[in-house]
Amino acid sequence: MGDLIEKVTGESWETFLQNQFLTPLQMTRTTTDTNIILTDNNYAKYYLGTDKVETPYPTNSLAAPIGFLYSTATDLAKYMSFHLNYSSSEQLENTLKKQMQNPVCRVSEEWDNETNTCFYGLGWFIEDYKGKTIIEHGGGQMAVRALISLIPEENIGVAVLLNFDSTVHRYISSKIIDILLDL
Repeated sequence: MGDLIEKVTGESWETFLQNQFLTPLQMTRTTTDTNIILTDNNYAKYYLGTDKVETPYPTNSLAAPIGFLYSTATDLAKYMSFHLNYSSSEQLENTLKKQMQNPVCRVSEEWDNETNTCFYGLGWFIEDYKGKTIIEHGGGQMAVRALISLIPEENIGVAVLLNFDSTVHRYISSKIIDILLDL
């Protein structure tokens, strides 16, 4: 995707991302540049293993378009709000958001849980969660996990960020959703 954007727009992936998404959404603490993060006084360190040993900051500039986007809970709230809010004056934008959040194909059976079939949209996983449609995107590396969960029909978004190696982010997200929906 990064190469395609660079070829079509003539801009680097990072410049395109900044100009088209981060600046318009006022995501001022989201970047692909680790140097910006490492010179900030307020950034999370990462911990690995059961002993939670501090690990070097994860970097991979070549893989930036598929990950390695550094953000904060506040900025992710802005991103989730963009995906949850629809405006009558922005029909094209609304249509594109809805297309991204609709199933394109079924994910392999290994991704299905005991009661749900999981589908994939354009960058989002879609499935039923206790009678509600949940739209999610997550990612991770060693010592890093992130999960964004949206329930558009309830106008709810939850972001869980971990700075240690674990799969507890799914459990945390589910519990927060249960509380918000009184389930």
